[in-house]
Amino acid sequence: MGIEDKEETCCYNTSQPPKTAYRKAAAGLELGDHAFLRPLPPCCAQSASPYWARIIGTVKNNGPVEAMVTIAAVIFNGNSENMGTHNDFMALDPGEKGEFDIKIKTFYDDIAAYGLEVTESLETGSEK
Repeated sequence: MGIEDKEETCCYNTSQPPKTAYRKAAAGLELGDHAFLRPLPPCCAQSASPYWARIIGTVKNNGPVEAMVTIAAVIFNGNSENMGTHNDFMALDPGEKGEFDIKIKTFYDDIAAYGLEVTESLETGSEK
């Protein structure tokens, strides 16, 4: 069995990412470019990745104060049903641009699309 044969039997197609269903950002926050990435499956790589896919991108705080930001990736199947949500968090100073990296550890066999939501997290500190 040559390497050419092994490529044909690879676990799943890594060439086409799912469609972006929507992109939402709260007032004062700007969602920049993003990419949906899948590592090579174990049958094609030398070692297995600790995650099934990841979404990377940028967020900018255009507001006047520091913001605690949540970036959520919502995964949808072929019937547009929500299959799960995965998050990343960051703090951004006014005018600051940060990079997010959402690692999706759950395997989804029927992913068709994903949505991205950027919200400002509620402060849970001890101040009153």
